[in-house]
Amino acid sequence: MEDPTPYYEEARQEAMADARAKAEQLADLAGTGLGKPTYISEGNIYTPVVYRDAGMMAVPEAAPTTPVSPGEIELTLTVQVAYAITG
Repeated sequence: MEDPTPYYEEARQEAMADARAKAEQLADLAGTGLGKPTYISEGNIYTPVVYRDAGMMAVPEAAPTTPVSPGEIELTLTVQVAYAITG
């Protein structure tokens, strides 16, 4: 696979624009203004550990396999942004 960095950079730009658009809508609905970001976090999707039986040793189930077609890859990026609000 080629270097995925440019794809992650594009995904970050889109995620931040989406977060701002949603925050602006919420601020508008609340009758307030949107300030600058006060918190920004990028993370991965968390897969919880699943235990089969409480009496068994804690052994997580195997993750399901995902078929990947040649030339295709799906990147997932999650951002959390908290904005200040203005009067």
